[in-house]
Amino acid sequence: MSTPQNVKQERISENDVYQYLSDHADFFQLNSQLLSDLDIPHDSGKAVSLVEKQVSVLRDQKKQLKKQLHDLVQIAKENDSLNQKLHTLAVKLYQSGSFEDVLALSIERLKDDFAVDESKFIFFEDAGVEPVVDVVRSRCAVVDRGDPNFKAVNKVVKEITMPVCGRFNAEITQYLFDDVEKEVQSMALLPLTGESCFGLLAIGSYDKHRFHAGKSTEFLQKLAELIGCALSSRL
Repeated sequence: MSTPQNVKQERISENDVYQYLSDHADFFQLNSQLLSDLDIPHDSGKAVSLVEKQVSVLRDQKKQLKKQLHDLVQIAKENDSLNQKLHTLAVKLYQSGSFEDVLALSIERLKDDFAVDESKFIFFEDAGVEPVVDVVRSRCAVVDRGDPNFKAVNKVVKEITMPVCGRFNAEITQYLFDDVEKEVQSMALLPLTGESCFGLLAIGSYDKHRFHAGKSTEFLQKLAELIGCALSSRL
């Protein structure tokens, strides 16, 4: 009977390895990662097939790395494009004259440059925002924070200092986008701030996956800051 000490002293022979691999012909298929770590000579006949398999594994890994690199390059290009559009928006906002001009420009650029399906500005009555002109009235509202109809939205707004994304309940979605032709499936809520929060920009999408809860909000934060600053300076 072998004791634990004797077992530790036993050594696996080449014949043991050979027999094991013979009995488990799919070993390298089930442990393909091992092939990329093996150094197999290829100057004899049977070893060539193993070398070829190892090279195949390395090629697959190379393809995966190339895809990852391609994806990173695409993300970098998209970020560069978004930053350029933000810069252009900033210049145009700076050049805008009135409060209404900023609103009209923001609504137009959100749709044309950032592929926004629906947008809605909500301003708080105590911020001193006057009723806006017809060109942007359908996409804006001035509300009393205590308005019962605004209660559900106000509860969310009080809790956010940064943009939030997701699929909100039907009451909030209906309040913000009750007059649109298609159903808004997901949205981002961006607080508009100057010295304090004076309103809210709601961005809606027909795609339920576009503004999901795990989405990065760094870009949305920059967008909110640009538009918020442009509007607050004209109040």
